[in-house]
Amino acid sequence: MSKFQGFLLRKAIERSLRKAAPNRFAYRASNDFYTVVFESDNPAEGMLVDSITGNQISGRVWNGERYEIEAMMGLDEIDGLQLKVTRFYGYERISYEGVRDYWVSELLQIPFYYWLRTYVRQKLYEVKTRFRHDRIDVLKSLVEHHLKEAADETGILLVPEAKSIIQLITEVYGQRVVAHPSYKAESGRFRLIIDSLVETGEIVATKKHEFRLSAKALATIAEYEQVERRHKDSVVHNRRLFWLTAVLAVAAVAQVIIIISNG
Repeated sequence: MSKFQGFLLRKAIERSLRKAAPNRFAYRASNDFYTVVFESDNPAEGMLVDSITGNQISGRVWNGERYEIEAMMGLDEIDGLQLKVTRFYGYERISYEGVRDYWVSELLQIPFYYWLRTYVRQKLYEVKTRFRHDRIDVLKSLVEHHLKEAADETGILLVPEAKSIIQLITEVYGQRVVAHPSYKAESGRFRLIIDSLVETGEIVATKKHEFRLSAKALATIAEYEQVERRHKDSVVHNRRLFWLTAVLAVAAVAQVIIIISNG
């Protein structure tokens, strides 16, 4: 590694660590964090960087489940390791492979353009999204999603599987629903609808926050659609009866006028 490459590498690490990501954080629009990792084909040789002093880096190596074992390494010892910086910018997660990729993306403000694209898409989503407040509409959407999964996978062999309440709401509204300004209130309403469907048997609760479709869902939808058809037929019949009555009344009035005028 040349002195210039070493300089760029050190500055990339220092710059990223000024906004080091906490061990745990939620995805939010305000996020702006970095993680710096030196990766290897052998995960046990990789290191999550916590700090850098001169050419000496300190961090944690992989213990088989997470980066935990404290270690130190000089920048002159990284031959065979690949720098990977991950930037969490808003809801975006952008990975840089190597020093060159890092500086090109950062100097060109690529994360901002990703954020802007996501922001525009989110606003369009919010304008178009109409939350379903009818339990049958929600049930139909879940059944449609199951049928789509069956068409894409094993067809008749696919049985409804248990899914978390978060999976269900994203099936109905899409992944962007969690960033919707009305998400908390609407997700609360959605939970009540799901619980209502559990009470009547269309959905089975497998755990506190997990549910799966029941075969009764199709029977309920079919019964609802039959009632709807009857209602529509009744409306059409009543409308026809109204117009027939109106025509007969006009005809009767016309006949009375003719009789009076001839008299």
